[in-house]
Amino acid sequence: EDSLYYGLNALSNNLIMVDRKELKNPNGLILGTPGSGKSFFCKMEMGNVFLSGDDEIIIIDPMNEYFDIAETYGGTVVNMSTYTNNYVNPLAMDVENLDRNDTKGLVREKGEFMLGLCEQCMGESLNSRQKSIIDRCVRKLYLDIAKSEVKHVPVMSEFYDLLLKQ
Repeated sequence: EDSLYYGLNALSNNLIMVDRKELKNPNGLILGTPGSGKSFFCKMEMGNVFLSGDDEIIIIDPMNEYFDIAETYGGTVVNMSTYTNNYVNPLAMDVENLDRNDTKGLVREKGEFMLGLCEQCMGESLNSRQKSIIDRCVRKLYLDIAKSEVKHVPVMSEFYDLLLKQ
C-alpha cells in the first residue's frame, strides 16, 4: 500500500514496488556511471517520499545540485562551507541524561569519537600518551557537566582549553 516505484524487472517487465520502511535495513545507496540517471532517480525518490508521507529527507550535497528541490518542497538549506558561519559541534550530546558513572556509555562513545577526530586533524596515528590525554579531557569535560546543576553543551574551545591544561 505504501510502496514506491523502483523500476521494472529486466526479465519479467514486472513493476518493482517496495516500502523501504518495512525492510530490515531501509537505507539505500545509488551507484552508477556518469549520466546514468543517479541524480534523477534521487530526486524522483525524494519527491515520492515527500508526497506520500511525513518522513524527514536529509541531503548532503557537496555538488550544490539539490538547492532547487529543497526550495520546491519547502525545505531548509544549511550551507556548511568554510565561507559561512554555520558549524557542527562535534561535542554536542544530550547532556541532560549524563550521569557521573556514565552508565549509558555516552561519555565513552564521545571519547572514542574525539580520538578519531583528533587523529584525523593531526593526520597521523596518535600515540598512547596522546590518546590518554584526549580521553582524560573528554571524561573531565562531560563528568564536570554531569556534576553541575546547570547543564550546557560543551564546545571545542572548552575541550581545547582542557588539552592545554594537560
